[in-house]
Amino acid sequence: MDNKTVYLSKWVEKGVILIKDLLKDDGSYLSLKEFTDKFACKINFLQYYQIISAIPNHLLFKARQVDSDNKEFFASNGHFFNFKSNLGINLLTTAH
Repeated sequence: MDNKTVYLSKWVEKGVILIKDLLKDDGSYLSLKEFTDKFACKINFLQYYQIISAIPNHLLFKARQVDSDNKEFFASNGHFFNFKSNLGINLLTTAH
C-alpha cells in the first residue's frame, strides 16, 4: 500500500499468506463476512477493503491462474523470508 509492503502478522497467524487466500473458487474476492468466517480473524471493513484494493491487477490475475499454492514455503520459515540464499528479511522487524 502506498508503494510499501504490508505484513499483517495476525493474518499470517490465521493462515492468510497468499493473495489466493482472499479469493473464492470462482476467482472473486471473499466478502468481509466470508473472510472473517473462514479465518476466524476479526478485522474492520476498512482494513479488509484497503488490503484488497491495494492488490495490483497483474498479481490478482496471476493468483487466479495458479492451480495450487505452497504455503509450506512461507510457514516453514516462520517470520523470516529468504529472497535468495544470502539475502532475507525478518518480517517481524518491518513496520506493519
